[in-house]
Parts: sequence; structure tokens; C-alpha cells
Amino acid sequence: MSEKSRKSFASLESASTARPALQRRLAIYAGAGVLVVLAIAWFDGGEESIRPIVQPVTLAPVGEFGE
Repeated sequence: MSEKSRKSFASLESASTARPALQRRLAIYAGAGVLVVLAIAWFDGGEESIRPIVQPVTLAPVGEFGE
């Protein structure tokens, strides 16, 4: 095997070992991102109490027989 082919083979080996590490790191970052989004949603998205809507309403005058 020539020196050039050995170097290219070695670079292929290091690339193949680096790729799973990169995938693992990306998976960890993605999981951490999902946890952060869920934590923000849990903290900010709490249930609010129901408040009655109270405001005056103007009604048209009604005749004696509902005319």
C-alpha cells in the first residue's frame, strides 16, 4: 500500500470515528434544547383562573307587548 493511500485510509478512519461523536453531540444538544423548550412552556403556560366579563350592555327599549 502506498503512503498516499495509507494517509487517505487513515483520514477515512478518523472521519468515520468522528461522525458518531458528532451525531452523539448533536443528539445531546437537541435533547437539551427540547428540555429547555418544555421547561419554558411549563413555567409560562400555567392555567389561569377564569375571570367573569362584566360590562354594561345597552338594550333597546321594549314596548308593553314586546313590539
